[in-house]
Amino acid sequence: MGRIYLDNAASTRIYDEVAGEMFALAKEYYGNPSSSHAEGAKSAELIKKARRIIAECLNCDEGEVFFTSGGTESDNWALYALSASPCAQGKREVAVSAIEHAAVLRAAEKYYDSVNTIKCSPDGRVAAADVLRALTPGTAAVSVMYANNVTGAIQPVEEISALCREKGIAFHTDAVQAVGHIPIDLSKTKVDMLSASAHKFHGPKGAGLLYVRGGKASPFIVGGTQQNGMRAGTQDCIASFGTALALRKSVKELSSAASRVAELREFAERGLMRIEGAHVICAGVERLPGILQICFENAQGPSLASLLDMAGIAVSSGNACRGDHNEPSRALTAMGVPPEIAKGELRISLSAFNTREEVAYAVDLITRAVAKIRQIAK
Repeated sequence: MGRIYLDNAASTRIYDEVAGEMFALAKEYYGNPSSSHAEGAKSAELIKKARRIIAECLNCDEGEVFFTSGGTESDNWALYALSASPCAQGKREVAVSAIEHAAVLRAAEKYYDSVNTIKCSPDGRVAAADVLRALTPGTAAVSVMYANNVTGAIQPVEEISALCREKGIAFHTDAVQAVGHIPIDLSKTKVDMLSASAHKFHGPKGAGLLYVRGGKASPFIVGGTQQNGMRAGTQDCIASFGTALALRKSVKELSSAASRVAELREFAERGLMRIEGAHVICAGVERLPGILQICFENAQGPSLASLLDMAGIAVSSGNACRGDHNEPSRALTAMGVPPEIAKGELRISLSAFNTREEVAYAVDLITRAVAKIRQIAK
């Protein structure tokens, strides 16, 4: 069997039809979308079509969708914009959950005078009651991710957003792992801003979006008047349309794909739990269909991931954006997972491209790899 890719939370394989369509369009749509000639107007029309498709997928207005370079930019823009919003009225504090991606945490530290941490429960979820406890008279905004990139635990975003709206505080959610994998309806979930990244749902890398309720926010990148003056820079009509195509396909196939991927995750979970000293993180909690975070006692996660890579299995220990891979993931620490267990973390993230045969083969190799590492450590 060839290499098996089980690290879809880090990045996904682009859909064949999306890649093919983008390649074909790149030869035809080469005009600058901001130019007044026919070629420019043609490219601008493609962007409009992409925005329309995304708005339909997320059930929001077209004018509330803005294209970015990916999740990190979207997170940074959201945190910056909320700090500069007139609604902040001089408030200089932000509340973010303890399990946020570094893009949110670093942006919060940069754009606010004080960052209040919202604790995470041992089950991997952020409770609305804990969000309430983190609020102060100086809180300008709250940011809680839609689903965690390490554990896959889905957060009560609808409840938290309702709480923030009641308190008159702006709410942002990093939905990078959630968009395209679970249903999201922005007409019902009243978030003020939402971040997404195309390469997490089988779209192109270097492309993402920021949803802005009402379509108005302080620009993060300034210069030209592109995207209604909200984000300067020549727009990539091909990447934008590729993002839209990938999201449309993911949403259209979401129900069937999620069911099949969840079955694969459960199959892997059952097999790996036969290993002595194995601990599934967030077991019993509503999770993303494809993420399985499991820890093995007496086995270093990074060493395990490296051994599996050499054997042809791509998994991760933690997440791809973490600087120090020898330290437990922030999410596990926030949940209170004991260090002796957390150090053996392994994240397996599946997609609809994976097969039961691949998962069975991977479970066998992981079982042997854990045994080998434990034997070496004796």
